[in-house]
Amino acid sequence: MKTLSITFLSFNSNGTELLANLGGEQLYLFNLCDESSSPVKYDTYKTLFDKSDLIEVLPASKSSSSETIPDTDSQKTNNKKKYKLSPKAEALKLKANASFEEQNYVEAIDYYNQAIILAENSPILYGNRAATLMKRNWDGDVYSAMRDCYKALMFDKTHLKSHFRLAKCLNDLKWHQEAKECLNFFCKRFPDYAKSQACENLVKDIEKALKSSKNKEDSADDEHENSDTEWTTMSESESEISDISNKKPKLNGNESDSNESLSANNDKILKNIYYQKKSRAVDFNSRYCGHCNVATDIKEANFIGDNFIAAGSDDGSFFIWDKKTSNIVKVLRGDESIVNCVQPHPYSCYIATSGIDSEIRLWSPNFDEALTDEEDRVVNDVKSAVLNNQVKMNSHPFEYLFLNLTQNANWNTEEGGGHQNLECRPS
Repeated sequence: MKTLSITFLSFNSNGTELLANLGGEQLYLFNLCDESSSPVKYDTYKTLFDKSDLIEVLPASKSSSSETIPDTDSQKTNNKKKYKLSPKAEALKLKANASFEEQNYVEAIDYYNQAIILAENSPILYGNRAATLMKRNWDGDVYSAMRDCYKALMFDKTHLKSHFRLAKCLNDLKWHQEAKECLNFFCKRFPDYAKSQACENLVKDIEKALKSSKNKEDSADDEHENSDTEWTTMSESESEISDISNKKPKLNGNESDSNESLSANNDKILKNIYYQKKSRAVDFNSRYCGHCNVATDIKEANFIGDNFIAAGSDDGSFFIWDKKTSNIVKVLRGDESIVNCVQPHPYSCYIATSGIDSEIRLWSPNFDEALTDEEDRVVNDVKSAVLNNQVKMNSHPFEYLFLNLTQNANWNTEEGGGHQNLECRPS
């Protein structure tokens, strides 16, 4: 399991939004004033439906043995009429679909992001983006795909593919019991497609995962059968939590027994505090991908005005994203090793960056002046940059070190000069 830590936090100018740079993962934006962003564990998809939704949605037809879950012709027709896209959104969707077919998932997601801004209530776009995220499968993609499936079902309860993908996402996130309930509900609503090969395969995967989880739980129970520690469940009420927190362990003559009792009680209190905080947490609004954040303890991310987000990266670049679409706008090489600091000027159009190099660089828009090759630090092959960064973030530490040394050697060869030894600043 990866160990994740936040390497930088920043607020926007009026304090309503929070940006969190997660080490070893992606960049997340939280809206602190949006009550609708309260977290839902996605077994609550059941709240989207009532008893009337349990009726068979699709007419019975010849059983499908396909590996995928297709849409019916009637569903496609109804969706097109009800959720008709503007010409621009439709064009973006077609480009995204073409990129998906070419397995260019990074580009496809960019197109879907743009299309969703133009058609925020389209279940088709959310469902398609969910499928693309599941195929790309970067860190956090499956969870984001699950959110998209949930959103699609909010707009259209009969969206078959989103319901099926939701069950698959839940299983991939190791919420196996919720996945089983979701898939059972899917089979009741779409009995014809319960016989498909894709559905039967998912049923087997979920049952296998549940059996494996049960075996692990039984093994853990055997190991701790003599333990006095009682772990808290989510069902415990706040009053119970309060009662536990206020209790003090009674000391007896045996100091060893007293210490064990104190330790067990502290474990329970800490567990309750964790669940209390978790119940009041909020979910993210947007996610920004492409940079690499594993090498240093501090990697800044900041708001650039009202419309852009910027962050440093371990590949010596800093990334600028469109805040609304979450797409990459520009990648600039700010250091020969790592960019740690990215700071906007408070009122002028400047960005300051620094990293391992001894230089601090100032950046501003340039519309007229022609730049020399040495001055032009724009990274043109953005796709390769982001794919390499994903490989680095999921590499073994020694493999990551080798990749970094190789990259630095390539840069030095291109520039025909040496490079100073890497010396990371202490955190």
